[in-house]
Amino acid sequence: MAELKLDSPLQFVKGVGPRKAEVLAAHGLHTVRDLLFYFPRTYLDRTNVVPINRPRIDESATIIGEVKAHGLLHGRRRRYEVILQDDTGAITLVWFGGLQYFQRLFKKGQIWAATGTVGFFNGYQMVHPDLERLEDDSDRMVHAGRIIPVYPQTSALSKVGLTSKGLRRLTTYIFDHLTERLEDPLPETERRRFSFPELHDAVRGMHYPESREDVERCRRRLAFDELLLLQYLVHRNKGRKDATVKRHRYAPPDERFRGLVESLPFTLTGDQQAVLEEILADLQRPRPMSRLLHGEVGSGKTVVAVLAAAYAAWNDLQTAFMAPTEILVEQHYRNWRPVLEQAGVRAALLTSSLKAADKKALGKLAAAGEIDILFGTHALIYDYVAFDRLGLVIIDEQHRFGVEQRGRLYAKGDDPDLLVMTATPIPRTLALTLYGDLDISTIRSLPPGRQPVRTVWRTAEAAPKVYAFIRDRVKQGERAYIIYPLVERSDRMELLNVEDAYRELCRGVFRDIRVG
Repeated sequence: MAELKLDSPLQFVKGVGPRKAEVLAAHGLHTVRDLLFYFPRTYLDRTNVVPINRPRIDESATIIGEVKAHGLLHGRRRRYEVILQDDTGAITLVWFGGLQYFQRLFKKGQIWAATGTVGFFNGYQMVHPDLERLEDDSDRMVHAGRIIPVYPQTSALSKVGLTSKGLRRLTTYIFDHLTERLEDPLPETERRRFSFPELHDAVRGMHYPESREDVERCRRRLAFDELLLLQYLVHRNKGRKDATVKRHRYAPPDERFRGLVESLPFTLTGDQQAVLEEILADLQRPRPMSRLLHGEVGSGKTVVAVLAAAYAAWNDLQTAFMAPTEILVEQHYRNWRPVLEQAGVRAALLTSSLKAADKKALGKLAAAGEIDILFGTHALIYDYVAFDRLGLVIIDEQHRFGVEQRGRLYAKGDDPDLLVMTATPIPRTLALTLYGDLDISTIRSLPPGRQPVRTVWRTAEAAPKVYAFIRDRVKQGERAYIIYPLVERSDRMELLNVEDAYRELCRGVFRDIRVG
């Protein structure tokens, strides 16, 4: 095919064919347009290719050389080292993670380009550089002296030859034979206002930038387009919600509701009271509520949400209260069940760890309207859960759920009211950008008597003192928890893991303390 259009199937692009097209399709790339928007994940700056014997310490550079030796070294810290050599000298490439991966990656005699910051330790070295395999000496000339795009890779792409180099060949061919330009939705006046390139030039610049500054200029244009689309979708959703009239209605709060608030073992803060009044007013309006409740951990978001759920129950409506983890949702349920039972509100707990028969039984009770508030995890979205009159959906830590999960729960009702909660600090401008289809309530003050949080940083050498501090606190009746980045040992990452640490601590420093 000599000429290409944006909607031309990739299968008919020179160098693709049926097998590669199948792999590309599995990655969501079907047409020429799709591939043009498959942007590099990073870039190798070959404008700064230097001989191995003349790098500048603590400055970024690209060196090209042949693998002379490679292997796993043991010492105070295991590492994988590769000796790369050109006509002027040799340099050591070092990795402390993913050791098994690098053992399979390198072979003696291969030619590699490495880009990174040059250091000096028993000779020149680069720690964790960016890499690209060069097939032969001709690649040194073709790929040197310019900004080289590096594309996201999978094993499936690599197996059919669609490495970064293969993808570069495709995009080069496409731009050389494309007979039409990408249509630019942004008016020229706006482009001038922000000094943006045209869309077609921005896309081309992402694949073949002239400089690092060119990458940033094109990236800013494309980021603007994404934000513009996001804002359009947000405001379109808000317009649809504003035009919706819900079928259920709420009566004004009565003595029962005021009695519940007064029966709490604490007094609501001013912020909690103000936010609660906003929510109650929203619930009484004819359009479904869509509100984000925002506040720090411990600010009292949950009590406001539970009071709203009780208010819904007294209006013959059910509430689905979804939280991301079993620990959190059980905490909510156990804390509030006694208060709700005393107020005559029926609550239940649904989690994935329940037996199948118990899950189905709870689903039937909810469908029959015999549960007022159903606390649960993702299990709430499954098909066996139905509601008789779902009027309120509450989602705690909403950022932990996908759009589809939230949508499936919301769809179990007939335009129910929605309250989502988050403790993630969100500046007002960003909140309006991300949640422009939601009204935003913020609890700024913490309840009285809260202890301030003190955060300190300690090096690994201070671990014995940290453990001694924990032992002292435990003896005083307190508890502690330790978080590790991994559950079990990984061959790809040199990080501490829970399983090994648990065994070591139980046999060692905490052998006389209950550890879970």
